[in-house]
Amino acid sequence: MNQNSFSQFEEWQINNIPTCPQDRPDEPLHTWVSLTPIEEMAEQEYDLIIVGTGAGGSAVTWKIAQEEGLADKKVAIVEAGGLYIPTHVNNIPTLEGRQDAYRFNDDISRPIGEPDLPATKELIGFGGKAIIWGGVSVRFQPFEFTFWPISYDDIEPYYELAEQLLYVQEPSTTAETNLFLQQLWQANYPAHIMPFAARLEWQEEELFRMCFLVL
Repeated sequence: MNQNSFSQFEEWQINNIPTCPQDRPDEPLHTWVSLTPIEEMAEQEYDLIIVGTGAGGSAVTWKIAQEEGLADKKVAIVEAGGLYIPTHVNNIPTLEGRQDAYRFNDDISRPIGEPDLPATKELIGFGGKAIIWGGVSVRFQPFEFTFWPISYDDIEPYYELAEQLLYVQEPSTTAETNLFLQQLWQANYPAHIMPFAARLEWQEEELFRMCFLVL
């Protein structure tokens, strides 16, 4: 196509194809999710206020949305921490190999397991500990509910629902893993395969070699 043809096409385009300029937003968005200042929230009335955006708060929000719907409700979700990452830590390429250095940062987390479990941290931020969760999904045992106001039977249906939604299953084991388990059992170590939340069929090569043990 020669220059003259281009000129004719451009003239036809100007005369026959309307332009659609993009509307400029009224206000800029400073974060990847819309936020409302706490001072402004304090002046509003809400039908529902959910505290925390971690696994607990997210599950409550999802359950209410499923059972009652949120379209006709004014809902507030309050979070103590900031917006650190918009996805799971393992999805951030720049954090590969440095996830622990990030999640154990005292500026965004606080210990909840000291002195026995000093590495157990609570992450204070949008998404809570779910954004650094490793996927291990172990149920509390019935005896652990002895001093609780609810029983294992009360919470079991919710375990089953959560495990279904999160694809909780036991990773397959190799012959070497089975041999290791046998040796631990013979030495009276209470080791077992840890249930894992993952679509294993999507990651066969990686996860089928993994075995999580409780010692």
